[in-house]
Amino acid sequence: MSSTRRVFVDFLVERYAGKTRIIAELQTLVGDDPASRLQFSEEFIGNAACKAKEGSSSVLRVNGISLHVEDHGSGKPVLLLHGWPDSSYLWRHQIPFLVANGFRAIAPDLRGFGRSDRPEGVAAYSLLNAVADAVGLLDALGIDAADIVAHDWGAGVAWLTATARPNRVRRLVVLSVPHPLAPYTLRQREMAWYQLFFQFEGIAEAWLQHDNWALFREMLRGNGDVDRYISDLSRPDALKAS
Repeated sequence: MSSTRRVFVDFLVERYAGKTRIIAELQTLVGDDPASRLQFSEEFIGNAACKAKEGSSSVLRVNGISLHVEDHGSGKPVLLLHGWPDSSYLWRHQIPFLVANGFRAIAPDLRGFGRSDRPEGVAAYSLLNAVADAVGLLDALGIDAADIVAHDWGAGVAWLTATARPNRVRRLVVLSVPHPLAPYTLRQREMAWYQLFFQFEGIAEAWLQHDNWALFREMLRGNGDVDRYISDLSRPDALKAS
C-alpha cells in the first residue's frame, strides 16, 4: 500500500471510529421501475428473511464470525451494506429490483446487527474488522470484485474498503455519508451529536430504551420500521452490539 493510501486509510479509521454521521448525499445505481419489481414471499415479510423469486438466505463463516447473508440473482454482483439500526431488511425493495434487472444482490447483516454474530468487546467492531468482513464475504462467494451500495455505518465500511482494497470494488455508491476528506460544516457537526452519545456504554443503551424507547423513536423521526428495529434491538446484547 502506498504511503498516500496508508495515510488516507488511517484518516478513515480515525474519522469513522464511532458511528457515521448523517448528511445529504444520494446517488443511485439504477433507475426505479415499480413494474419490474419481484414479489417477496410471506416468510420475508414476516421474518425479514429475504425470499425473492431467485436466491437464498444463508449463514457464512467469515473473518471468524457467522454472517447472515441474503444472496439473490445471478448477474453482476452488487454488495449492499446497511447502516444503524438496520439489517439486510433495509434493502427489501432494492433487492428484487436489482435481480429483475440482471444483478446479483448480496446483502449481509453486518456484524452486531440482525441475525449475524455479536462478538464481545468494542475492538471487535472496529472499522477494519468490518472491512475484513466485506472482503471475506466476497471471497466466500467467489467474487473478485463487486459494485458496492452503502448507507450510514455501511458507508464508512464502503469508503475504507474502496480505499484499502480498490481491486475488489468496481463502482461505489454511497448514501448519507460524504467522502471522508469532505470538510465538516457546523450543521453536520450538530447532526453528529449521537456519535458522542453512543460512546457512553450503558448510559446510551439505557436512555435509548427509557420510556418505551422514547428517545430512539424521536431520533428516527417517525420511521415506519421503528417497531421492527425495537424488536431486533430488544434481543440479548443486540443494542449493545449495534
